[in-house]
Amino acid sequence: AGLQNQVALVYDSSTHSNQGELVALLEGLAETSSLITARPSGQEGPVPSFRIEYAGKPTGISFRGIPGGHEFTSLVLAILNADGKGKLPDSGLSSRIRGLKGPVRIKTYVSLTCENCPDVVQALNQMALTHADFQHEMVDGAYVQDEIATLGKLASDDETSEELKKASYELLGSMNFVVECFGNFVDCVDY
Repeated sequence: AGLQNQVALVYDSSTHSNQGELVALLEGLAETSSLITARPSGQEGPVPSFRIEYAGKPTGISFRGIPGGHEFTSLVLAILNADGKGKLPDSGLSSRIRGLKGPVRIKTYVSLTCENCPDVVQALNQMALTHADFQHEMVDGAYVQDEIATLGKLASDDETSEELKKASYELLGSMNFVVECFGNFVDCVDY
C-alpha cells in the first residue's frame, strides 16, 4: 500500500558544495510518490540539512548531512514509519516511550561507513515519532568536524568534566532504555 498522507522533506538553503547533492536526493525521493514533496525551508544553514514533516506537522526527525549509504535506509524508514508503516514499537513499548520525561533532544553523530549506526538512528527516529516532545537529529560527522572536536575538548576540560560525567551518566541511563527497547548498538560510534 502507498502512503496515506503528505510527507514533506524540508531542506535549509546552504552554500556548502554538497547542497545540490542533497536537493537532488530529496527531489529524487519526491518523484517516487505524489504524496512526497521536497521544498526549501526559507532558512539558511552551514551544511546540507533537512527535516521530515508529516501531514503538515514536524515529526521531530531531522538530518544534518546527506544520508547516503546505510543512512539512506534510515531516511526511507523514517518516511514509512511516519505514515504508520514498517516495523513499529508495540503498544507497551510505545506507552513506555510516551512516558519518558521531555523534552528529549538527541543528536546522533554517525559515520556513513558505520554498519551499526542505522540501528540507533532508526530506533531514535521511531521514538521521535512516538513521543510528542522528542527530537532526533542524525548528524554526519564528516560535515561537523569542528563540532566533534569541541565535544572532545569538553570531555578533556577539567572544569567541565564533572558536569559532563554527570550528563553522560544520565544519557547512559536513557541509552540503556533504548538498548533494552531496540537492541544492542554498542559499536555504533567510530570517532
